[in-house]
Amino acid sequence: MKKINAFLIFGIAAAVLSGGRAHAADNNVTAPAQVTPAQIPASNSPATNSNGTVNWPDGTLVRASDGMTVYRVHGNILEPFTSEAVFLANGDKFTDVKVVDPSLLSGWSIGHFVEIPDNTLLMAQNNPTVYLFQGGVLHGIPSMDVFAKFGFSTSKIIVVKDADLQAMNKGDILK
Repeated sequence: MKKINAFLIFGIAAAVLSGGRAHAADNNVTAPAQVTPAQIPASNSPATNSNGTVNWPDGTLVRASDGMTVYRVHGNILEPFTSEAVFLANGDKFTDVKVVDPSLLSGWSIGHFVEIPDNTLLMAQNNPTVYLFQGGVLHGIPSMDVFAKFGFSTSKIIVVKDADLQAMNKGDILK
């Protein structure tokens, strides 16, 4: 694992959850305020270890104010999200991301990329095909009959950018 000295960059648009479906939105969402070390009240300040590195609790979502990559804290390691699709598929909300001064992330190690959980239903913004993500592969669902046969719910479909879905490996169509 390497120390942070540069940030992976990917475009994360804000997301709005409505009716159980995640939709990417480019407008009408206020970005989280930047937090600097001096602005964190002592009572809300994350603990620091002996070398001065901030210890965020597991599950905390952070992004350096000078970067675009969002990280999830897990076991004293920062795990980067590689796309908006991965972020949304993990049930995260952009309103929960803490935008922090880059100095608060110094000293952290970068871990493995966050992955899309198995059994996630995904659909591109401009394509009505719903896919089941399983084992790192998308499986197309050819009809509502097949969708119902597997007991899926339309409220669990996550709508993602077309490019994110196109970049994923495609597997067999469900039958």
